[in-house]
Amino acid sequence: MKNRILKIFTELCRHHISALLAVTLIDMALARAGSFTTICFSLLLPQRLLVGGEAAFLTTDMLSFRIYSWLLIAVCFALFVLCIVFSYRRPGWLICAAVMTLLDISVAVWFIISKHDASYYVDIAVHSWIIIALIAGYILQRVSSRPAKPTSDIAANAPVQAIPAADATIGMTGLVFAMEDEALQVLSHYELDKKEVMGHTVYSREGVGITAIIAGMGKVSAQVATSILIHLGCDRIVNIGTCGCTNGKYAPGSLVIPNVFYDGDFDLSMLDITSKDPAGVNTVEVEVPVPCYTYSTFVTDDRAPDGIVEMEAYAVVAQCRAFGVPVTVIKIVSDGGNVDEFEGNVDSVITRHLDEIKQIIEA
Repeated sequence: MKNRILKIFTELCRHHISALLAVTLIDMALARAGSFTTICFSLLLPQRLLVGGEAAFLTTDMLSFRIYSWLLIAVCFALFVLCIVFSYRRPGWLICAAVMTLLDISVAVWFIISKHDASYYVDIAVHSWIIIALIAGYILQRVSSRPAKPTSDIAANAPVQAIPAADATIGMTGLVFAMEDEALQVLSHYELDKKEVMGHTVYSREGVGITAIIAGMGKVSAQVATSILIHLGCDRIVNIGTCGCTNGKYAPGSLVIPNVFYDGDFDLSMLDITSKDPAGVNTVEVEVPVPCYTYSTFVTDDRAPDGIVEMEAYAVVAQCRAFGVPVTVIKIVSDGGNVDEFEGNVDSVITRHLDEIKQIIEA
């Protein structure tokens, strides 16, 4: 929910550029039609280029002046559009848009100094507001894209207890989550209490037979968390989380139970080793493979044409195989390789399949 709210405010900040471009186009159309009425609050440089180009064309009858002015106007608009498009992946592009807006203020300053036209103070004020909004959008997007911490404020009022490893048999089924947003609904349903074990926060409740841990994102974090649950006496592990599907095989919101696992980053092709199963976890042939590829990065391209992509499952399965502990992996598709889609869906897709997830946990 927090990420969704941040995303909404980020979009509002980002589309100050869209509004600025739209108003500028309207003002330019009015100027082109010879109207003395303008909306104001638009980009000044494109308007000055338009007026200057038309004036030079009428004075010299040279078409090149008009062409050059329109080319420069197109470049100006294209740069702002690129800032909008690329800012979805790199928030720094919002700062680029803010810098270009700042440069446009220099046109207003020039008119104020050279022609003593005080009306441009309003344009400077509006441009300044847009710059502030873009900087705020940059900050919000940076905050919302941070990985979830392995600790959580869920059940904050519950006592935090240090449990000696020798006495820690606090559940039989262990649940491994990467992020708090993925775990929230399950932890709330079972009313699990927070405890401190070996420097990690785990969740359990006497009589429930379930212990959950928020591992953090990535293979190493997942392997450590799985080891802790096994050390605590869990004799079955369930890895629950979201995944991506960049090949279109599974739509966002689909629940997938993979049965073949690969370390997507493992590559020894230069030694003629093509396997992506270095731990040898796929010991049984399955009739209908449902592949799951684990990477150490957010996958946006179609590098897994026949399955899903995520960041923890292979490590969880490999650790369970090593200790002879049964493991089930539940993945819900949150996106098709798009970060914003992932952030918007990560909690809602888990909620949608909560009943099915509970059935698997309690089986």
